[in-house]
Amino acid sequence: MTEPAKRAVMATRKDFRTLVHVPSGETLDENGRGLWPADSFTFRLLQEGALKDAPDEAPAALLKGK
Repeated sequence: MTEPAKRAVMATRKDFRTLVHVPSGETLDENGRGLWPADSFTFRLLQEGALKDAPDEAPAALLKGK
């Protein structure tokens, strides 16, 4: 089974840093960044403005900590 595609995202406001991806349980780090599944939940939060795409360098930096 292949792992689902991931998308580097970041919170648009400090209070959104506590968001939890449903159903995976992924969270954002203390800076509000994360590598989340590219699914309908993530896309909805992007569309609503709670998340935005992280800068291009974010995926490599996020993977270093994993």
